[in-house]
Amino acid sequence: MLGVIIHGQLGLGDETEVATPKKLAIANVRQISVGEDHTLFLQMNGTVYATGNYEHNKLGIYNLSGDLRIPTKVPSFLGASVVAVSAGTNHSLALYYTTNAASFGDNSYGQLGNGNLLENNGDSNS
Repeated sequence: MLGVIIHGQLGLGDETEVATPKKLAIANVRQISVGEDHTLFLQMNGTVYATGNYEHNKLGIYNLSGDLRIPTKVPSFLGASVVAVSAGTNHSLALYYTTNAASFGDNSYGQLGNGNLLENNGDSNS
């Protein structure tokens, strides 16, 4: 991972700007999706990790009081068969093997696709 870090979204444990690639502490990553100030990591086994800005519950980890600077498992997906993730500006999406989807984060414009304008912490599927 490399780039400018404001909220720890690179998952390297700090907010130092990185000019050369650095190895992450998680292995077997199939997909990385980068939002405005958060990042989602999807492992080959379907485990989802999140790091970065916690606002709007966009990391899918409820009751955070600060930014995550290291990749942290998203508990909403433990045991689920996630096949793809997408990080938006202030929201995140996950696609399950069953073709169901989950959405969480800011929903002020209906971007979570759940039929309302309420934020979602990732505990319910769309």
